[in-house]
Amino acid sequence: QNETELAKEKNTIKEAETTILLTLYMGLFLGMVPVIGFPITIPEMGGKILFIGIILGIAAFLSSFFMGTLFGMPKRNNEKESDYSLNNSLVEISDWLTKIIVGLGLVNLKEIPDYLISLGEYVRTSSKYDGQLINIYSIGIVIYFGFLGLYIGYNYMRLVLSNKYKYADDNLIRKELEMANEKIHEVK
Repeated sequence: QNETELAKEKNTIKEAETTILLTLYMGLFLGMVPVIGFPITIPEMGGKILFIGIILGIAAFLSSFFMGTLFGMPKRNNEKESDYSLNNSLVEISDWLTKIIVGLGLVNLKEIPDYLISLGEYVRTSSKYDGQLINIYSIGIVIYFGFLGLYIGYNYMRLVLSNKYKYADDNLIRKELEMANEKIHEVK
C-alpha cells in the first residue's frame, strides 16, 4: 500500500509541475507579445527598447518569483512522536521576511504609483525616446511580469517544492528510524 501511495504522490507532484510549467509558458508568451510588439513599431531604436523591455521583464519576474517562494514556504507539522526535529530556520526567516515585505508594502502602498511613474520616466530619459508610450510600456512590463513571477513562485513552492521537501524529510526520518531499529536489534 505504501508503494501505491508513493506512486500517487509522485504523480501529483508531476501534475503540479506540468500545470506550473504550462502556466509559466502561457504567461511568458502573453507577456512577450507586447514586449516585442511595441519596439517593432519603432524602426530607429526598436532593438534598444526591446532590450530594455526584456531586462525589465526578467528583473521583475525574478524578484517577484523569489517573493512568491517566500510567501509559499511550507511549514512542517512536528507533532509526530519522534525525538527527531527538522531544522525550521529557513521557514522562520521566510516568516519574518514575508511580514517585513508585506508591512513595508502596506506602509508605502500610496507611493507605489509614484515609483512606477518615476521608473517610466527613467526608462524614457535613458532610452532617449521622445514618446510617452515608453513610460506605459515599461510600467506595464514591470507590473505584468511582477505579478506573473509572484504567482508562479508561490504556486511552484506550494505545489511542487513543498511536496519534494516533505518527501525528502520523510525519507530522512525513515532512515533515522531504521538506524535506531538496527541499534535496538544489536542491543537485544
